Amino acid sequence: MWALLVLSLVEAFKEEQKLVIMDDVNFMEVLHEFGQVFVMFYNPNCGHSRKALPEFIKAAEKLEDQLKFGLINIQTNTHVPTAYSVKGDPTFLLFSDNQHLEYLGQRTSASFQEWVLQKTNPKVKVLNSYPALQQFLSNQPRAFVLFASDDSPEAKELTQAVKFYDPDIFGISTNPFALKMYEAKEPSLVVFKNTDDHRKELKLELNRKNILDFVNDEKDTWVMDFNQRALEFFFEEENPGLFLFREETQKTSFDWILQEEAFTHNKELSFCKLDLNLHPRFAQLIGMKPLHQPFAMIVETKQNVLTKYLLENITKESVEDFILNWKENKLSPYYKFTNHTLVSEFQEVLKNPLQNLLVHFKADWCEHCKKLEEELNTLSKRLANRKDFYITSIDAMENDIPGEFISEFPTLVFYPKHNRERILYSGAKSEEEIFEFLMKNTPDTFSKEDL
Repeated sequence: MWALLVLSLVEAFKEEQKLVIMDDVNFMEVLHEFGQVFVMFYNPNCGHSRKALPEFIKAAEKLEDQLKFGLINIQTNTHVPTAYSVKGDPTFLLFSDNQHLEYLGQRTSASFQEWVLQKTNPKVKVLNSYPALQQFLSNQPRAFVLFASDDSPEAKELTQAVKFYDPDIFGISTNPFALKMYEAKEPSLVVFKNTDDHRKELKLELNRKNILDFVNDEKDTWVMDFNQRALEFFFEEENPGLFLFREETQKTSFDWILQEEAFTHNKELSFCKLDLNLHPRFAQLIGMKPLHQPFAMIVETKQNVLTKYLLENITKESVEDFILNWKENKLSPYYKFTNHTLVSEFQEVLKNPLQNLLVHFKADWCEHCKKLEEELNTLSKRLANRKDFYITSIDAMENDIPGEFISEFPTLVFYPKHNRERILYSGAKSEEEIFEFLMKNTPDTFSKEDL
């Protein structure tokens, strides 16, 4: 019934052109036709998708004269979701000129509107006077300035290249006195830094690719905003980072501390700031709530193991000591637990060399996890006579497992007895397929007839 309701909503708005209905065939054509498209990858069988869709449609109605909103069903279209590594449902991606950025905020109409307007508005300030350029540079720990006219081809390339970046740290100036004072030629792109090296110029042709590469190369020691690039930088590329969590209303009280520490410690750490009110999933992942803000956390990811260190009292001195103690390995990791007994039981079984352990790392919002749980219950009954098998489920969004970093749901891991090799299950989420997997990877040979 819900699936039919969703489909009827989609069709109705398709006729009114509030949403562009996309599929594996027309996806690239739609992007080419409209240039900028905010796309919802939805699953009609997912409760979260069904709940978010009406809010997405409301945002499309409000912004129909400014931006196209698209919808693609990931159940009936698999090529495009695979191409863009779409794993969650729903997933929201903003596409613009061969770039895309994931939306990670709240799934409300107001939040959708605020975010896409921020991302699609021009990010480059035109600085017509020398005092305006001076003030712009003095207000930023690091800023990029294009010395060229604001209607030049180079200005167009810069605007397109940096449209997804926050905050507004890109400027354009052709003031003759500014050119002389900063010893710049026209056209040129220069990054100004409040550090010893002070400035650096892009020596290559000023096209979009070179500009984007230059910005990426120079940006990783800034205080980063929390976005898709930050997720990749810290968790996929495994760069250690210090996160400052504070509400938007607390920015002036705490952001300056992070900026100063970034200048001092950017060789060892990268820095990121965010408000957990805007990122509830990430709040669950780190085991803290928005009401705990402000606080800081150093996060390290090494070989799929997440380690976190918590600082609750934020002052300039406490953050400095926090970083120095981390560098000297004097900090104790922070773990979140809502079911300490279950986690302890898991750890005890893991220590037992005579026990095979199969663990389902789940999340309460994951519909696929619920289906897998049913399959595992059937499997447990099937293996009831095998006392060397222990099957359990742990909510990985609510409990940290030392030595594990779970970022996808559901995740099924098998730890065979004796050698305790960690084997990630990647097959079909059916009881029969999982059983075949266990027979193949269990040290003691057994067959279906043994049960």
